[in-house]
Amino acid sequence: MAFLNPVVPYLLTGVYGCTAIVMGTISWHGLKDKDEHQRASANIGAHYQLLHSAAMVGLLGLMQSSSLSPCQLCLAEVSFSLLAAGTTLFCGTVYAKVFKGDAFPKRAGVLAPTGGFLLMGGWLLIAGIPFLRSSA
Repeated sequence: MAFLNPVVPYLLTGVYGCTAIVMGTISWHGLKDKDEHQRASANIGAHYQLLHSAAMVGLLGLMQSSSLSPCQLCLAEVSFSLLAAGTTLFCGTVYAKVFKGDAFPKRAGVLAPTGGFLLMGGWLLIAGIPFLRSSA
């Protein structure tokens, strides 16, 4: 792996998975003071976070494979980074909006779609991995 610190992707993935479970539990049991839409939003955020945590686990396994060319490895690493950043922006914005309610700054609402586009980009890069071959 070419990440500056190879521990960080594992740490990030584990924390994302764990906090997804926590947020799912909070969205189901702990948001009794929120309306149904807010609780559903938090639940969707937790589902997206857990799904992308699992995808990140898969990418970590793929990046350990000796069968990847350097170009494929690079694409997998960029995909991992996009999924990580997209999850933070999308889910973090959803959670912040649920917990802050009317105090949530309207301008910050653009972060969720930005995160969504990063997530889509990460998935599209995963789709491109098998089409890259080593230039050597």
